[in-house]
Amino acid sequence: MILYTPVQPELVFEHYQEDPGPPETMECAIGGVQVLVTRTGLMQGCIQRVLSTDPMDFLNPGLTPGTVVSFEGVQVGADDP
Repeated sequence: MILYTPVQPELVFEHYQEDPGPPETMECAIGGVQVLVTRTGLMQGCIQRVLSTDPMDFLNPGLTPGTVVSFEGVQVGADDP
């Protein structure tokens, strides 16, 4: 790969060797719908994927991937009642 840039190589590859690891993801039930959420803060996360098989759940604008949700009142984990 050739990178044509006026920026110094030290700035381009500044964080290249650092490995942040995989993001922490979990299954949550939001409004009774199973979704996959990536934790972005202590009490919030970002919806990554809807895990439901009901086509109407995919039309819900509150469950759109990229939506930031709060974990207050959210059932975390697939096995929790």
